[in-house]
Amino acid sequence: LFNMTVLACDPYLDEKTIAARGAIKVEKDELLRRADFVSINCPLDDGSRKMIGAREYALMKPGAFFITTARGFIHDEAALADALKADKIAGAGLDVWEDEPPPHDHPLLAFDNVLASPHTAGLTRQSRYNIAKIAAEQMIDILDGKPASRVLNPEVWPAFAARFRRTGAPARRRASVPSRSGSGRRRSRAAARGCGRPTRADRAVSRRSVILRPESPSACPGSPASLAGSTA
Repeated sequence: LFNMTVLACDPYLDEKTIAARGAIKVEKDELLRRADFVSINCPLDDGSRKMIGAREYALMKPGAFFITTARGFIHDEAALADALKADKIAGAGLDVWEDEPPPHDHPLLAFDNVLASPHTAGLTRQSRYNIAKIAAEQMIDILDGKPASRVLNPEVWPAFAARFRRTGAPARRRASVPSRSGSGRRRSRAAARGCGRPTRADRAVSRRSVILRPESPSACPGSPASLAGSTA
């Protein structure tokens, strides 16, 4: 990547897997000390909330840049402002905020060495069209009893298709596997999910429903690294 050495800190991937993806697995503190560019790429959960704060900014090089395209609340915004004010790091690129959009008088927006974006980098006119088109095409295929092109759990398709045929559902009227409603009557439902680690409910649904990939084959490439760093 730009002739840089890429470091990665990911609790879910082993050293061999990270190496196959072109990076070197390191612990978080080592990454922060070595990287010229620190990039946050992980979901927000109890383990990642406030993962980057004053202690972590103090570990970074004075010439390093902090970048996040993950979620707000993973990094401490007040601590970042303090680090920038004290010239502890060289600058920041921020695509996510605790409050989105951030207020115009947000302290971080006052720095000349902060680049801010509105967390919509992928939402071009063409991508919005493609997202809607792909979703519609997959639902039409499902309603016609045909395999969808972007199924995340293909192992359930044969059983799903057999149940669908048994229902005798008219084309484009019913979709997915029957499930119990609160009233005890049977309804049909289809499940779709985005990126991130599956919840207990996700896993339960995945055993009986077809789960559609929301956008493109590369939209959910796998477990994201918590931290990525690049050194020149």
